[in-house]
Amino acid sequence: MMAIVCGTDFTPNAEAACDAAAAIAARTGRTLELVHVADGGDRDAAARRLDAEAERLRRRGATVEGRLLEGAPDETLVEHVNAAGAWLIVVGALGRRSRSRWAIGSTADRVAQTAAVPVLVVRSPAAFEAWAQDGKPLRVLVGADFSGSAQAAIRWTRALAEAGPCEVRIVHVYWPPEEHARLGIRGAVSMVDVHPEVEKVLARELATRFHDDAAGLGEIHVELSLGRVADSLVWRADRDADDLVVVGTHQRSGLDRLWHGSVSAGVLQGASASVACVPAAAAAGTQARSLPVVRSVLAATDFSELADEAVLHAWAVVADGGTVHLLHVIEPAELGATPNPLYAHFVRGRAPTPEERRALHREVADRLRQLVPAAAAARGITTECHVVEEASVAEAIARMAERLGVALVCLGSHGRSGLGRAFLGSVAEDVVRRGERPVLIVRRPEPVDPGD
Repeated sequence: MMAIVCGTDFTPNAEAACDAAAAIAARTGRTLELVHVADGGDRDAAARRLDAEAERLRRRGATVEGRLLEGAPDETLVEHVNAAGAWLIVVGALGRRSRSRWAIGSTADRVAQTAAVPVLVVRSPAAFEAWAQDGKPLRVLVGADFSGSAQAAIRWTRALAEAGPCEVRIVHVYWPPEEHARLGIRGAVSMVDVHPEVEKVLARELATRFHDDAAGLGEIHVELSLGRVADSLVWRADRDADDLVVVGTHQRSGLDRLWHGSVSAGVLQGASASVACVPAAAAAGTQARSLPVVRSVLAATDFSELADEAVLHAWAVVADGGTVHLLHVIEPAELGATPNPLYAHFVRGRAPTPEERRALHREVADRLRQLVPAAAAARGITTECHVVEEASVAEAIARMAERLGVALVCLGSHGRSGLGRAFLGSVAEDVVRRGERPVLIVRRPEPVDPGD
């Protein structure tokens, strides 16, 4: 079982971190390695203080080993842990370093941004002591996006919850204009209330993304943000009096950190609660990779021979009991759509009436249902038909894929190249470029030369 490493410089803040580390070590049954990094000074005096602190923590029920190192505190601590391994590094919210190096940032921030294992920055040990000794639930807020570091944060939180009672909320913060555009939601964008469709889609996507790791751990909350994600998480943690905020960290540095920002650094600087920063590397190799199961497919057709043949692949790849979503996109006549017998109600220069539009939608839906193979019912596959009006077919397909949360998009392609491709364009290519879902492209078979 990997140890918990706690760095100490013998300050009151470090003592608080040691108390929290000892409580967690005792509760989880892990060894606590107490590390002091001497940055000059009397080494013998430092060793005596380290022994005394280790003995104090042993009286709290933890198995403690002391280790004295030399160098810059944050760099040496991280190098030691990265080489030897650990389940967790625990540090105080403030740490000492030579005055010339303070401009870089706090010791806690530097450790969190460079360590290959989770780092817990302790504000107060009280909640951890009550959790370890009295079984009082630890109130935990986990900030989650769709990254690997968020998955690592959720997995680490689950391990903590398995050691002792935790009340966990998994919170995803989003920017309304961005999500409304991605999902193709029309109308005014509220900057106050969460849109029901956005909440539904994001909650489903988060549950799918973290299904094995988040199941039964805590509720998933989708909340909008008007500013930095870090500020939103800090505000919610303060509002709900959380004991611990857990965030993943991409460990950006330099210009990359300045350009993209750092949620973990923002939470570290602003939160009044203790903060755990979990790097994506912490989740590497913790679970065996499993084969994906395709349970839902979006298949789009323009009713051409190729497209109608291509959509059959949707039923071929979807799992038994899955769902195939059939989609046809109507390009409105007022935008100059090419005449098509299907669009009998659309006449150039005249917008269709509401009754004509409804009739057309029913007609198209009937044609979609005629494409469903008989074998679908035998395999328990559900087929749902969708008809939308949109100027850009590719944009409509990409947005519908996001709103439905499908695992795969299936499209036919004429396989044009050169001038033909440049002149006519490619809906399939545009969907690949715009969308975030895997796309299966079915090409027209090459004609067989009778002479071969």
